[in-house]
Amino acid sequence: LQRTEYILNKELYSVWKDLRKEARVKSFKGKSPFKFVGERNKQRAASYIIEADTIEMMVDKLLDETINHTYNCDFRGRIYNTTVFLEEQASDQAKALLQYKKPSPLGVTGLQWLMVHAANVWGNDKVSLEKRIEFVEENMYEYIEYATDPLNNRGWMDADKPWSFLMCCLEFRAIANWCENGLDYETFPSHIICYIDGSNNGIQHLVAMSRDHEAAPYVNLTKTEGDDPVPGDIYMFIAGKVWDKIDQMASEAEEDVKKQYPAIKEEFFRINKALDTCKSKQDKQDLYTSLSEFKDTIGTSKDVAKYAPLFWVQFKDDPKIQRKMVKRNVMTIGYGATKGGMGQQSKDDTPDIHSDCRWIPGGWHFWFGALVFDTCYEYLDGPARMLELFRSLAENENSLDRFLSYKTPGTDFPVVQNYRKSRIKRSEFIFCGDVIKPQYVVSEEKSLHKQKQLSSTAPNVTHSLDAAHLTLVVAKSPFEVTTIHDSFGCHAGDMGDLFRITREQFVELYKENPLNDILSQVDCNCLRPIEKDWVPTDVLESDFAFC
Repeated sequence: LQRTEYILNKELYSVWKDLRKEARVKSFKGKSPFKFVGERNKQRAASYIIEADTIEMMVDKLLDETINHTYNCDFRGRIYNTTVFLEEQASDQAKALLQYKKPSPLGVTGLQWLMVHAANVWGNDKVSLEKRIEFVEENMYEYIEYATDPLNNRGWMDADKPWSFLMCCLEFRAIANWCENGLDYETFPSHIICYIDGSNNGIQHLVAMSRDHEAAPYVNLTKTEGDDPVPGDIYMFIAGKVWDKIDQMASEAEEDVKKQYPAIKEEFFRINKALDTCKSKQDKQDLYTSLSEFKDTIGTSKDVAKYAPLFWVQFKDDPKIQRKMVKRNVMTIGYGATKGGMGQQSKDDTPDIHSDCRWIPGGWHFWFGALVFDTCYEYLDGPARMLELFRSLAENENSLDRFLSYKTPGTDFPVVQNYRKSRIKRSEFIFCGDVIKPQYVVSEEKSLHKQKQLSSTAPNVTHSLDAAHLTLVVAKSPFEVTTIHDSFGCHAGDMGDLFRITREQFVELYKENPLNDILSQVDCNCLRPIEKDWVPTDVLESDFAFC
């Protein structure tokens, strides 16, 4: 990875600079690919601006240079770039600017893989590979127009990853010019990095460990059957089950609750909207008091939560919104997310999905997070059993007062959960006549932090295995590879081989269950799970496991 040489795409950066200059005008309200434009959260907007300014400073210095990155492994073997902002693991605006220094011909299949990549970054990644290629072919003239005049033809900004998509458009235009000069597209010297991604990779690994054949189709670890196969979508699967429950609970709500709900919702909206706009500290305090008193009139937090299904049921006919609302919850269940954590995620994420979610009480968010959590555990049996197994494993290590440690199967990377308790010291100082009592960490005690080990074992074991898979893929690829944990990039002309290698190395890692190896290393064979019927070689037949 450190030998891979990158350069920056000057044409894309020229567009980037023009649009950055435009976005600096405070009065600008137009269409822009920069996230800080129109961002309502001031803190988040400030962060986006700092990111863009830093990228600009770095690119201005490196625009004519060859770039090599250096990488570190964390204690689980996960590989991280030591560069900040301007690297492949950063945001779309930075990732798109990087390309390989050494070109590689498209070859026989490279153009098709470039089209798949373009469809993916546009957001049309829930259809077959053939449909993705057809989608791009049908719109190719329009995409070349974007590349010809991106400042006026701004349709490219509607993509999920607009900068990466515009980079594809520039590449399509260059290929078209190459062919217009009488040259074969297969010989086109391509620099662009194409990517394929795992399907909810955390749950993929939990499914593979548990051999859960029932959950495997939802994370694309089996062949998708049918004349027009589409990827399994675990987010939509869980969202559907969640809203089935919400719909039922809303329909079965007591008549008094149904009658009271409109007025209760309206009052929450009124107070929270006023809080969002008021400036005076006293006014805010008065509004918080009103909010607290209003909640008291409803009753306990449980009484407030009984109205939650009537709020969330309004989205029952909008699968797109449903999927977005559960996505981070489902994504993090594979790494040991809790009910409370999922509630906080809902509170953080859903206001950007639908404005109504900005004004509801926090209890309705935490009710929703708990419902998603319970639904995941109900319908994802294999992953749920793995999460319970990891907790039992952590409890066993805690009982022995030792850090969980093992060598990762496949790579022998040494994993040690070196979680220690911090010792807090209090001191007293007098500053300007005031007594100040700060507290600070003096050192770390030698004793094991048992609660941290309980909560971290599931994500750490899973991450160590996805790191092993990544390492095996890089080691087996005889060409330049760019990686982002469960995302694998290469030249378009090499993607056919990388598509195969990612699957082969997943099989290599799981042909003998690596979980059993880990349990043997720590003398916990009694925790070995009863495996289901998924067979690792099934992934070789899957178009969508990594795509």
